[in-house]
Amino acid sequence: MTTREERITQLLSDEFGLVNMELDAPIFSAKVLDSMDVLRLMILLEQEFGTRIPVFEVSLEMFDTVRSMAVIVEKYS
Repeated sequence: MTTREERITQLLSDEFGLVNMELDAPIFSAKVLDSMDVLRLMILLEQEFGTRIPVFEVSLEMFDTVRSMAVIVEKYS
């Protein structure tokens, strides 16, 4: 697990109560979080990593796993 993935995992734990998340465990497709949570999560990721994620490019698939979130954060950093 990379530092970025560790930070995302901690953020999910702290803000959403999701503990011990596996890197490829589904979050939105498994209905653990809903589509309204994606906006909050996007803002939290932007704050945590000092990045801007273009809203027009956002999809739930981008936020479905810790690994996919790490890729998005890296892409827009």
